[in-house]
Amino acid sequence: MATLSLPARSYSGSALSTLGDAQKLAGHSAKTMAGYASAVRGFLRYVEGHSVTSPAYPTYPGRSVTSPAYPTYPGRSVTVHGQEAEYDLTILESITADQVRGYFLGMRDGGYAVRTRNLHLDAIGFFLRAVGRGELLPASDLKHVRAPKSLPRIHSKDECQRMVGATVNARHRLLLGLCYGCGLRVTELCNIRMGDIRGRTLLVGDKAKGGKHRVVPIPKSCVSLIGAGGSDYLFAGQRGGAYSVRSAEKVYDKACRRVGVEPTGIHTLRHSYATHLIEGGCDLETVRRLLGHSSIKTTQVYLHLSARHMESVVSPLDMEEGE
Repeated sequence: MATLSLPARSYSGSALSTLGDAQKLAGHSAKTMAGYASAVRGFLRYVEGHSVTSPAYPTYPGRSVTSPAYPTYPGRSVTVHGQEAEYDLTILESITADQVRGYFLGMRDGGYAVRTRNLHLDAIGFFLRAVGRGELLPASDLKHVRAPKSLPRIHSKDECQRMVGATVNARHRLLLGLCYGCGLRVTELCNIRMGDIRGRTLLVGDKAKGGKHRVVPIPKSCVSLIGAGGSDYLFAGQRGGAYSVRSAEKVYDKACRRVGVEPTGIHTLRHSYATHLIEGGCDLETVRRLLGHSSIKTTQVYLHLSARHMESVVSPLDMEEGE
């Protein structure tokens, strides 16, 4: 009987460009694309023979890998313009399931956080499927690791109000006021456009969360701080584009230190907003809508943080007969 001979699988092109094209077709956000690219780059470096925790190659704007700073390996491209050396798809011909498994064992032994390991699993799995090597995933027997759940940190109402009130710079005070007073994600905050402001309400959208939009009321104390400005963005960066997330974090950190509060990340203001709404008697469904959560289960975590809600719980030992 004649044996059917299949053509050998051939690979050509840039690995990271192929990943990027696949992500664009899948509708991934810029943040997700950057995270996946970083994870896949680390995996391909491991395939080359580096340890999981070895440092990345230094980057030199406008230089190529022919520089002595860049050793050459099979499967690497020869030109780099301000980026880490590229990989071409020929490197995929030699990848084995054992290497995929070994990479994640190295991450575990290297002390990488559960969320980071899960992100890398999503990224590398997406990449391998996109380039036709998806069979390596079931062969590697890899699964997501369940992350331990912890309650988010919050600030008290007094701390939040003092942080906003003690900020002298009007733009920074508005930034903190909207973050806390509207319960915004930092990416939503930095990308507010002047056209999103509709009187006393704000149209909020976050591409990182699927481009969903919602309308939230603007605090009265913030309305007077909103000026016409000379940019399309409410908080414009030095070059006229959107304010950077890192700059917003710095404003928050300085405000915390100014009033003697431990900084725990600007997202803490959003957690505080939700918790204080519930403590003030706002129903859970309204809070869900204001935060832009798809599921009420995500919002329910703030019930555990609400002192008013917890204090209202009556122990069975204290219940009178008939209750």
